[in-house]
Amino acid sequence: MSKPKILIDPLPRTMDMIFRPEAQRRLAEIAELTLFESGRMPDEMVKRALPESEVLIGQTDLSRERLDRAPKLRAIFNVEGNFLPNVDYQCCFERGTRVLIASPAFAMSVAESALGLALDLTRGISRNHGKFKTRTEDYGLVSNEGCRLFTGLKVGVIGFGDLGRAFRPLVQPFHCPVKVYDPWLPSREIARSCSTERAIRIASSKGGARADSRRRPGYGESAEYRAREADLHRRSRSAPTIAGTEVLPQRVSPRGLFGIRRLRPCDVRRHRSPACPRTGGLARHLSASVVG
Repeated sequence: MSKPKILIDPLPRTMDMIFRPEAQRRLAEIAELTLFESGRMPDEMVKRALPESEVLIGQTDLSRERLDRAPKLRAIFNVEGNFLPNVDYQCCFERGTRVLIASPAFAMSVAESALGLALDLTRGISRNHGKFKTRTEDYGLVSNEGCRLFTGLKVGVIGFGDLGRAFRPLVQPFHCPVKVYDPWLPSREIARSCSTERAIRIASSKGGARADSRRRPGYGESAEYRAREADLHRRSRSAPTIAGTEVLPQRVSPRGLFGIRRLRPCDVRRHRSPACPRTGGLARHLSASVVG
């Protein structure tokens, strides 16, 4: 039985960045690999290998014309955390070719970095660290000049993909009101994601109620317990404003979304691929996450 053929064009990654050594050995055992790591794979090499390839790993340009010459292609693995406009996604959906992405692996670490940078900016950590290095540090009120509390600060999330969804829960302990905007996602999809997180917290609360019932015999069957359960259930379904998150309407202009004058206007229409529809299953996958 012949091995499946995999085309690997990993730029800007390398095989060592994507796979551990044992995974690379396993991949070479189960598949016939066409690999080019010293830059972008040459067009002639892509032209020769693509028609017989079942899987493509990388950021290779895939127009409809190229996809027409790849009848065996079953899956495309994007090695970054984005969906570049160099692939005809509509054609992929029509053919049933799956387009997969690595962003879930990066989302939490990048979200934590974003939170760290936000705390740095509001508390002046890097600025004061630089002063300490040059022995010009300040103390007392002077050292806090230009700083403010991150707690309670208004937070805007532009794009509610993997990064946006990972970042939003991180600011909740700081009691930050959050506004979410994503022109690719229906409001109900954003609300559903928020509702899932809310349900997890409610489940934890219910666990606490059960613990209470062990200490207080009969509480689990009491009117007070039933009223609490009903209230939690009602609040968990209170979309589109859920758990301190406001879902902004899709038609609102990104310009000045969050009332911040210094926020650079972002016209998402400039970045939309003509081949990409604005709704449907594809929209759920095309929400590039930018934390504002």
